[in-house]
Amino acid sequence: MSIINNQDEIHKAAQSNVVDERLKAAKYFKDNFKSLNNKEQAWQDMIQLMQDNNFEVQKIILESLLPVFDFTDEVYAWEKLMEYMKKMNKQQYIDYLVLNYVVEVLSHGFRFLPTNSKKEAWQDLIQLSKDANSNVRTNMYIIFYLALKYVPDDYKNQARQEYGVLDLPDLPEL
Repeated sequence: MSIINNQDEIHKAAQSNVVDERLKAAKYFKDNFKSLNNKEQAWQDMIQLMQDNNFEVQKIILESLLPVFDFTDEVYAWEKLMEYMKKMNKQQYIDYLVLNYVVEVLSHGFRFLPTNSKKEAWQDLIQLSKDANSNVRTNMYIIFYLALKYVPDDYKNQARQEYGVLDLPDLPEL
């Protein structure tokens, strides 16, 4: 495998029909995301590679999501992952590995969203949990549980009313 020197080459490698090229791109994203100039393009490429039919490519990208989240605009990353979850929601078959990684990243990322973005993000979660495939819906509860510590009381009350969550324990710092 040759060395990738710039983001255009990474993008081309991510789009390649050759598995080794996509693996190279996935590894580059995992190791070098913070140094990339066009993080929006990188996110688009990563979302595409999350759906790759090669397990190794998919695994590398999924493992890189959590660390990458910290080096990008939180709102943008949240929106991209929610778009992906909404697409996943419409599928009959859901890859559980992908679902678990995305849920982990969303759970981690909610607390870092700016306060003015949390209301919309909370509504995204509520909507997805109502309309979702049962596997997605079940995983939404994990995000609710972890996100509740970082939301205003009226959102907590909404969760208590809509989901029967009456007694929420104090959650440890993540």
